[in-house]
Amino acid sequence: MARLYCSKQDVKKYLPPNITIEGDNPTPSYRNPAPETVFNIDIDYFIQQVSDEIDGSLATQYDVPLKKVNFDGEIVYPKPILEITAILAAARIYEQKLQGADRQMSEALKDRVKWAYDQLDRIQDGSLRIYGNRNTRGDRFVRSTIRNIPRNPTEGGKSRRG
Repeated sequence: MARLYCSKQDVKKYLPPNITIEGDNPTPSYRNPAPETVFNIDIDYFIQQVSDEIDGSLATQYDVPLKKVNFDGEIVYPKPILEITAILAAARIYEQKLQGADRQMSEALKDRVKWAYDQLDRIQDGSLRIYGNRNTRGDRFVRSTIRNIPRNPTEGGKSRRG
């Protein structure tokens, strides 16, 4: 089973403030019931989906699942992976759970999703590295830490996504 690259708290940062997460409203009243719109099991499911997608995207460059690293005494997944996972999980929650029949994303959400996929593309083509994780690409006798990571095939200088 793949690891979850972010926590529920990381995803909550990118959800709209009017969303009530399971456990955030422990004592609803009849005046303000504030029904829970997203359950913790749903958040875990979407984090798992995105974590699997990231593992699939990075499996040719890095050992997956990725490892946690020590950043100033805090043991966490590298920052770009944590942020990418949280943004994409929040976007999927928004798309599949919180929208009505009219499938529209806000410009801010579109920008965040574009940024997350751009970061993932940069990691794939070698222009951005993941700190503390072993890169599997390189020569037989020389690891890629001595030389640059071999670039992925690109079209017009950009990775081939979608």
